[in-house]
Amino acid sequence: MAVALTVADWLAVLEPRLTEPLFDAAAVGRLHRLARELPGECQGTLEVRLASGAAWVDLSLRLLTASQAAALAARFPASPTGRFLSAWSEPEGPLAPVRSVWLEFDLEREKTPRPIVCAKLQADTDIGWLLGTLLPALRGDSLSRRQRARILACLDAIPGS
Repeated sequence: MAVALTVADWLAVLEPRLTEPLFDAAAVGRLHRLARELPGECQGTLEVRLASGAAWVDLSLRLLTASQAAALAARFPASPTGRFLSAWSEPEGPLAPVRSVWLEFDLEREKTPRPIVCAKLQADTDIGWLLGTLLPALRGDSLSRRQRARILACLDAIPGS
């Protein structure tokens, strides 16, 4: 039986490079605590602040498969993130147009954060689906009329390609 890898396994390879001034001990500790709980088969990215005195580190994971989404959905039960990941893991479900998902964990606090969810979409994504399905799934609630109007205004301001 194969042992499941975690993000901590690939983080161990980077350990000699996680040094001052970019990575302080507290930030690396928070990173390790979270990394032990996340699946290692996902692509990961570290983001560091380059400003002096800012030793924050963020960790992002790219999910490509239903099994990755389902595994992480279980980590966030009864939350919009968990419900979104569960729905996305259904191959023919309403979120099937989403190609991949990034979860970004902002680690500037001691408490393990809920991730920010970013969905990769096709350039020709249907606006009705975006407003009526995707954004409510990401938020965990429907959009208000005002939110819909602002999003439509932003979409209208994007230059054609």
